[in-house]
Amino acid sequence: MLWRERNKWRVVVAAVCALSVIPAAATLNRGMYIGLIVIVVWVGFQRLRAGAWRTVLGIIAAIGVGVGAWLATPASQSLLERVAASSSTEDRASNYLETLYELQQSPLLGFGAPRPSASPWLPSLGTQGQFWTVIFSYGLVGLALFLAFFGRMVPRIWRATDVYGSILGGIILATLVEQFYYGMNTGLMISVVAVALLSRHLEEENDPIKRAQAEREGVASTGGVAGTVRAERAVRMGQWTSPAANDGAFATAMLERLNKSGRRGTRSRTASTRRRRSQTQNK
Repeated sequence: MLWRERNKWRVVVAAVCALSVIPAAATLNRGMYIGLIVIVVWVGFQRLRAGAWRTVLGIIAAIGVGVGAWLATPASQSLLERVAASSSTEDRASNYLETLYELQQSPLLGFGAPRPSASPWLPSLGTQGQFWTVIFSYGLVGLALFLAFFGRMVPRIWRATDVYGSILGGIILATLVEQFYYGMNTGLMISVVAVALLSRHLEEENDPIKRAQAEREGVASTGGVAGTVRAERAVRMGQWTSPAANDGAFATAMLERLNKSGRRGTRSRTASTRRRRSQTQNK
């Protein structure tokens, strides 16, 4: 978002994100790699749909360099050894099957919270994934509402082919994938923010005033499907629908009108202390 808004801190934020790859690559978190792969693949696919070949080639080159650098570090060998020796996958599968079996006692509304497993070496039922927490704690009703919140964004995710929108869409898709093995206490808040930002992004793209101005000037509309260039909003009287949608356009237009007229600052804005004579006094 900082990059789209041409914020002066965008380079600093990009550098910090680049440096964060170092500790992330040193972890043995397999789920994190899966989520990152989902986001990168989706961004590349959406940019390919938009015809942005340079961006796609840049993503492919960055992936090649990153994978090569990761394979050259001890972290890659440690991860491969963990995958070969770990039994956590089998334990998770047993936990998921027991969760579904116990859910038969209360399938619609669930049990309200996770419960201990019958096997002492396994974690509690309704854990090891947001999907399993929701379905075990709140039943099929809660799961339907949870999935509907993100599922309704799928058509919007498909529409957003620019870089900003496709990254947000990739975060939402990664959430739908990671829910099966991640308990998203903090990550879920980031996913909800991504939903809100993508909704606002596409609403700005469909602004009729802005689209008409962009068509007249022959430029891309605000950070939308056609590109990431922010076009100026055409401001006219009677075209504001709500204070939230105005985005300060009315106040800006009035100040510009005063500046152009040359009246601003020519008269004193202080109240006059001189009292006018009444009609009875004039007589």
